[in-house]
Amino acid sequence: MSPTDHNEKGAASAQALSDSLKEAVKSWVPKVRKAVDDEFGAQLERLGLRRNGKHVALDKMSLPAESVAVRHRAEALVARESLSEGPPERGYDNVVRELTYTLLNRLVGLKAMEARKLLYLPPPGDANASPEETEVITPVPGQARSRYLRDFRAAGGSRYKYEDDAEEALLREGLTSAFRHVTSEIRVLFDPDHEYTSVWPTHAALTSVLKMINEDLPADAYRAQDFLGWVYQFFNRDEKKRVRDENKGTPRSSYELAVINQFYTPSWVVKALVDNTLGRLWLQMHPDSSLAAKVAPPLPGVDDPLIPRDFGEVHR
Repeated sequence: MSPTDHNEKGAASAQALSDSLKEAVKSWVPKVRKAVDDEFGAQLERLGLRRNGKHVALDKMSLPAESVAVRHRAEALVARESLSEGPPERGYDNVVRELTYTLLNRLVGLKAMEARKLLYLPPPGDANASPEETEVITPVPGQARSRYLRDFRAAGGSRYKYEDDAEEALLREGLTSAFRHVTSEIRVLFDPDHEYTSVWPTHAALTSVLKMINEDLPADAYRAQDFLGWVYQFFNRDEKKRVRDENKGTPRSSYELAVINQFYTPSWVVKALVDNTLGRLWLQMHPDSSLAAKVAPPLPGVDDPLIPRDFGEVHR
């Protein structure tokens, strides 16, 4: 991870998404989500888990021991979500959604950190060394791998060069290593042992998703301070429409309630809300505070006489 001064520099220099980039992200998120959704659906099918709840018995399958362990974890997730949501189809869809959401959050999160030069990891093979700036998702110009994966391969000896599954293992274990290091500071978001990381996409599918991340959006999109917020906003765009069309916008489960209420709140709105709640309370307790606004700050894009001039101001 980056030292504090790098974090502050990156945060200060980041700009909001332009309208054109926002439209690009709006189109890109459902496309990459569908690719990952389809892959995780295929993985659950391969494990014998069916959307209608009629799963294939393990004794009728010939899964390797590692896949059996994954099947048990995934089946428990489907059972829990189905119990919570009602029909088995909704529980199954919930699991696919959360698998996708977890993976995409991590991949685009790393990409955004790289674009802002905020990703610092110990060199592969030397966990005690000082973290250094690196890239896990972004390939080295003119090469197929990122700097971190290239070094991870070199540190792994023959494991990632001559084994039959060398490339698949390199990508999975390299990403897991990066997630684990980032987790030491960011915690839950990148936790490689989280329940929704039990199922992995195939190497071909994961490579395709990384290509979409690296090639379909410009680096300026990942540098934008609100990029991840808009990814969050657009992730459920199609589902929101489905819920509204099917039941006139009335949620039928906790899942649908979360879907139709998932919105990204721009930072200026958060500031206005905090200033006029906690900020107001603070100034009531400390009337001589230097935080008291001298002039009402303008609201971006708002020119409505019905909006009070002091809407964004901290009041005494």
